[in-house]
Amino acid sequence: TNTNTNTNTNTSKINNHNNQYNNHNNKSKSNFNFQFDINNLNDQKNCLNKNNNNDNNNNDNNCSKNYSNRFCDPAFFVLGATKTATTYLYWLLGQHPQIRAPKRKEMLYWGDEPFFNKGKNWYFRNLGNIRTSKFVSFDSTPHYIRNPLVPKQLNEFFPCSKFILILRQPTQRWYSYYNFKFLQGGITKMINSTDFIIKSIKNFNRCTNYQIGKQLSIEQYFKCCEYNLNLNYLMSKIFSEMFYSLYYYQLMHWFQFFKRDQFMIIEFNEITGPQTNQTFSKILKFLNLQDFDINQVINQNVSARRNNNRVEYVVPVIEQDIKILNHFYQSHTIFLEKLLKTKYNWF
Repeated sequence: TNTNTNTNTNTSKINNHNNQYNNHNNKSKSNFNFQFDINNLNDQKNCLNKNNNNDNNNNDNNCSKNYSNRFCDPAFFVLGATKTATTYLYWLLGQHPQIRAPKRKEMLYWGDEPFFNKGKNWYFRNLGNIRTSKFVSFDSTPHYIRNPLVPKQLNEFFPCSKFILILRQPTQRWYSYYNFKFLQGGITKMINSTDFIIKSIKNFNRCTNYQIGKQLSIEQYFKCCEYNLNLNYLMSKIFSEMFYSLYYYQLMHWFQFFKRDQFMIIEFNEITGPQTNQTFSKILKFLNLQDFDINQVINQNVSARRNNNRVEYVVPVIEQDIKILNHFYQSHTIFLEKLLKTKYNWF
């Protein structure tokens, strides 16, 4: 009897969660119907990317006239999960003579993010790139990648945009986030992380009816990736970060609205390691901007030099946790490698 009661309670909670999620989508200003069909990829053969024109004297090449009369559209977007060096990339991009970094590192606008209600004038003022300038601007809001409402909106307004996405080894990324929250004071005492990790994965698998070796539907992923049964709000938020490293499902959704060649996907170590300058040059080539030796700027700015070995980990890195997380992520990373035709030596 107790088992049946618990099952009914859990089912009720899951249904309630899904109803709330769909209600949020229904109220969205984007009128986004929560339906996923990989065959609905928009035909963009007639979409000419204005930034491919290298004539810097013709400023309208960098601007769309469909959304703002005064400001240029963002030429590209920086995406990525938390703790993937997006802040560092934002700073690097801002050093380039042809790029004007937005006033806010994270615009938090599209997809009914916190500042959507402020309207388009607020958005473009904070991008800060008026039409008479010779610069390109960009929006660096990393977690757009995990907001299912964003790609449809961006496809509607900026169908020719380019995207830079940073991926990081999933277990390392989550530990970095967990440590970051502890240093911030978001966590005030040590917890039994192993118990929480196991419980979170079980809840995620229960919510999605996941079976090892089988892909989830994109709808299942977005409905359940933030769902954690029997965890308080703070711990739910921290451990839900585990599921934002399931990059495959996020990208499958985005690829319904944008072509693969509109994305430059790089790994964390490529932008933070010794090959930063080479990676930055590849990014500039992707954006059709002139090359720039970023090492000169980095060497002159001590605070910008990155040495990830100096990161102080105050939370214990438990070997058992690493094994559990790696096992969980590995089964999903296989799908990512097939999608991107890239081998990631993460495990």
